[in-house]
Amino acid sequence: MALGFMFKHRLIWFFVFPILLNLILWVGGFNLVGQFSDYLLNYTNEVLKNMDWGMDKDGWIFTIVYAIVWLSLRVLYFLLFAYLGGYLILILLSPVLTLLSQKTEEKLNGACYPFSMLQFLNDIMRSVAVTLRNFSMELVLIIVLLAFSLIPPLGLILPFVLFFISAYFYGFSLVDYTLERRGIGVSKSIKFIRNHSGSAMSLGTPMALVLLIPFLGSMLAGFIAIVSVVAATLESVELLDQNKLKKN
Repeated sequence: MALGFMFKHRLIWFFVFPILLNLILWVGGFNLVGQFSDYLLNYTNEVLKNMDWGMDKDGWIFTIVYAIVWLSLRVLYFLLFAYLGGYLILILLSPVLTLLSQKTEEKLNGACYPFSMLQFLNDIMRSVAVTLRNFSMELVLIIVLLAFSLIPPLGLILPFVLFFISAYFYGFSLVDYTLERRGIGVSKSIKFIRNHSGSAMSLGTPMALVLLIPFLGSMLAGFIAIVSVVAATLESVELLDQNKLKKN
């Protein structure tokens, strides 16, 4: 439904941004990691030289050590990005997701939100703050649940519990774009999303699922975030309208 909505209303061009982000994170990131590995190894070798333990840069020992450092830093970079990728993408794409959510609502019901740079920056700051808050809460819950996982029966269901916790918090971040734009404060936003936790979880599930894919997951997550924020906006507007009807 969300993807069809994007095609219908010519919002498909927003997929350019995940492509650019992947280029920056992977091409640029690995280049920086390569430069850091060169610096680290050269610095270490200089220290060893002062202790008369230096390695010949043309020797096989230096070549092997360099290969190990080169590979280890790249693997570490990938693992960190794979673990933090979902939240990192939500933060880095927050300006794009903020704008896309607004455009989606405008196309949906003709709502008019005149552009204001100050408001746009405020929206971005809130989305980043909410994402960091969700990441922190998820991390605390993971630590607590890992302690309980020592009990054998609970340890078996822990992976499923952790998955749905991630899905919920991803969905929370995606729904909050609409709530913020409607002028709903963070505390009321938290209450609203708790009351609709099933919707939040279902909206965040594609993001949580794709991040389980080795290697490709973190690269695909940006595209999933684009589609998911459209779906979250459509769902959120409907839920907000339903709540209005109930109050009336």
